[in-house]
Amino acid sequence: MAGAQITTSVTILSSLLGYQGLSFTNWDTKEESQVAAGSKIEVAGAFFTFASNTSVADWDDNDAGYIGVVPSGTAGSQVLTPTRIGPASTPVWSTSKQGWYSSAGSVTRVIASYEKVWDGVWENKQFLRLNQALYEMDQDVKTTDIVTFDGITTTDKATIDGVIYSGTTQEGSQVVVSAGTVVIPKGIYQFGGLIDDDYRIQLYINSSWKTIAEGPDGNAGSQNMGATVISDGTNMRMDNGKPSTQITFRWLKLV
Repeated sequence: MAGAQITTSVTILSSLLGYQGLSFTNWDTKEESQVAAGSKIEVAGAFFTFASNTSVADWDDNDAGYIGVVPSGTAGSQVLTPTRIGPASTPVWSTSKQGWYSSAGSVTRVIASYEKVWDGVWENKQFLRLNQALYEMDQDVKTTDIVTFDGITTTDKATIDGVIYSGTTQEGSQVVVSAGTVVIPKGIYQFGGLIDDDYRIQLYINSSWKTIAEGPDGNAGSQNMGATVISDGTNMRMDNGKPSTQITFRWLKLV
């Protein structure tokens, strides 16, 4: 259900310019959020309210986005639709409207931003601050930011959760029975030889196991895949998707 316009006088609207009384459900969790019932907001000279929780259109698209509200219909009886706006459309601040909008001449007001981490998992939900720098959703990754096993030396040690890693690697392997799983012990691992999509690395998050790395779909072994993971010893596992064949995962462990 979209938000409904509240008809009121020009005098009152002028004093409500830029008003933002929008709240969201599940805002402090990693679940999907909706505009909460009772929310109110001024958009391009019109005032709107939401009588019930309202979904954000296209919430689940891609990896990141802004949350905007789009008015439509006849003046005086417009409706307001919350919708996702892609990260390529950077909002601009409108002094005349006292809010963030999708462009200088747009009537689509932009309220917040968020990122999709995995299917069913959303993080970094943030309201846009008034006339301040926007939250950067797409950070540039420089080559100097990339960490590799070869790049870690005994004089440049990594410390994670109290464990110091010197840069030395240890080879190993693990047989996983058909349709079985094995929890990855605590540590930093580089997995190789994921030859098809039945070789899966999974993370337990949001009350279920999610595949975060796997071999290529239907591949016969010509394009082996790899994955680097950090395991806490509980919430990361190897998963064998083959119903009747055991498989072997091979890895390097940073020690």
